Amino acid sequence: MGARHRLPLARMSRRSPLIFVILCLVMPGAFANISAIEFHSVNLIQKEIDALHAEAESLPELMPNPAPWTLGYRLNVGQSKDQKIQIDLHFVTPSTIDLIALMPSNYRTNADDIEVYGFPERFIIERLLADGSSEIIVDYSERDYLVSGIEPQLFPLETPVHAVGLRLTILQQADNPTWWHGKYITSLSEIYAFSGPWNVALGAKALAPGDSNFGYVWHQQCLTDGFCPLSLINRDLKLPYVNFYSPYETLSLLIDLGEIRHFDELRLWPVVQSAQNHFPVSSGIGFPTQIRLEKLKSADDTNGTLIYASGDHFPRPGSSPLMLRLKNNEGRYFRLSLNEPVPEFRGERFKSLALSEIEVLEKGEPISALFTLSREHEISDVGQLSNQLTAEGNIIPLREWIIAITRRAALDQTLATLEQDLLFAQRQERERLLFTQNQARERSQFIIVIALGIIITLVILMWLIKLLANRRWLLIRDRIACDLHDEIGANTSSLVHMTELIKETIPQPTSIQDKMLEDTIHTARLTSRETRNFVQFLEAKKDSFDVNSQIRKMAQQLLADIDYSCRLEVLRPTKKLSPAEQWDLLMFIKEALNNISKHAQASHVDIHTRRNAGCIELSIDDDGKGIPENDITPRHLEIRAKRLRAQLNFESCPEEGTRILLKLKK
Repeated sequence: MGARHRLPLARMSRRSPLIFVILCLVMPGAFANISAIEFHSVNLIQKEIDALHAEAESLPELMPNPAPWTLGYRLNVGQSKDQKIQIDLHFVTPSTIDLIALMPSNYRTNADDIEVYGFPERFIIERLLADGSSEIIVDYSERDYLVSGIEPQLFPLETPVHAVGLRLTILQQADNPTWWHGKYITSLSEIYAFSGPWNVALGAKALAPGDSNFGYVWHQQCLTDGFCPLSLINRDLKLPYVNFYSPYETLSLLIDLGEIRHFDELRLWPVVQSAQNHFPVSSGIGFPTQIRLEKLKSADDTNGTLIYASGDHFPRPGSSPLMLRLKNNEGRYFRLSLNEPVPEFRGERFKSLALSEIEVLEKGEPISALFTLSREHEISDVGQLSNQLTAEGNIIPLREWIIAITRRAALDQTLATLEQDLLFAQRQERERLLFTQNQARERSQFIIVIALGIIITLVILMWLIKLLANRRWLLIRDRIACDLHDEIGANTSSLVHMTELIKETIPQPTSIQDKMLEDTIHTARLTSRETRNFVQFLEAKKDSFDVNSQIRKMAQQLLADIDYSCRLEVLRPTKKLSPAEQWDLLMFIKEALNNISKHAQASHVDIHTRRNAGCIELSIDDDGKGIPENDITPRHLEIRAKRLRAQLNFESCPEEGTRILLKLKK
């Protein structure tokens, strides 16, 4: 009973320290997991930044033009912020438009930053109809339009509309951040109106209030000349040398479209070295200032029909292409005559024409064209003029470039915001991580102290329970020993004395009576002796009790007429057995030896105890007649083995003896 009550407490005492140690190890990890969940946003921001960087790398870079041809339109109107300003554009060809883009003007600050200025804060855009009426298609009259960068501002139309022109009405001007006079200012670099890939606003007639004219730099007509303050390319300064240089001041090119095509736009790209060498004065050297385009009836036609002539007033070229809007001409062969190249800036006359690329377009789409020299004796290769490459990078279609550069600007702004968010999140993460680590360390220390306190308390509690149990066992043992000594001992002694008196009162007992009386006296004395041994076992101290000596005594008493041997190792684990378990072990051995003595008819018995892998093994071998197959295993031995929680095995063969093996688990 006592052992069964102590077992759960022992299990609890063995598991409790392990549980608390696991808690001490797991809790800091749990706090770290909480921190990881809290700071997961850092990884999300970084992933978003990486994705946006990957997309931005596929788009052209937002790069200011180092040497624009013109700057656009600028108007200073003094102190009036709400003065209405109307700008009308009349297209060369009425068209259906689906996208409008306004290119802001920009200036460089004292901090060397490029900023927007003059973009209207409130405005409306109307389409002009053939009957002189107009219809609003973009309305920012009731709310401010905020410009965040120098990129084009796009106004896509959900439903394409037909128009003969556009009207931009500015209702509220922007503050003037520049040194020009006037508190408020209006300025735009270019106005685009797209019908698919075609900029129908190119070459449109512009009508606007008196502007601040300055040569070819600022003028109302600069709103539709195709020049803007950004480079219309996907910049790549590692391209091979792709420019074309003619050894002559005059260059005549035959343009063969391969078949009869419509031809409405011509773009000439100058030679540019300013991007890589930071030298904008070099842009346009060798660019023709006299340009003449004729339509031919055949490849050898000498008298062509004039389509375009530049005249005497030609602006100084810059680093972007010259975009010439032409009448819609139908034909296959055209002659392009180029003369009077721009001289070298030091005053020396540049004797050669220089170009980077020539594009022939129909409604914004490039037309594949074959360029050949009209002079028979010229053998220069002109293939470089139609490879869609410049010294700065590869050419992108205008509408595609405007959409891509706007998307790139939006990505750059988003990335700048995300970079700030990432820095803030990383700083918060470091602070929270330090706080969490300190908090986890303090909690871990607190838990360790609590766990150690509980473990010490459990150890003390176990010691007290064990002490109380031992004391209780000692009291029970003393009472049992006293009762056995006083009752059974006295009764057996009285039984022996009375039996001897009865024997003396019978003058001539028969042999049967004499044997019965002797057996009674022997049994009483044996019972008295066993009782005395048990009392001595109970009264003996656990440390001084020797199981091996008890086994030898039982073998000597029970196997008096049988030869036996005892090979008994020193078994320290038996001292850890409870008194009840020790008694069950001795009673098991006694029952086994008693059965051998009475039934086995053995001539020799071998008793062997040993340790094997931390377990106690007891084997009792005899050379008797063995256990018959129909007999069952002695029940008392099974009961004792079950109490000891031991494994019991019998090995027996008829006339060859029996082996009893008892294994007490570790």
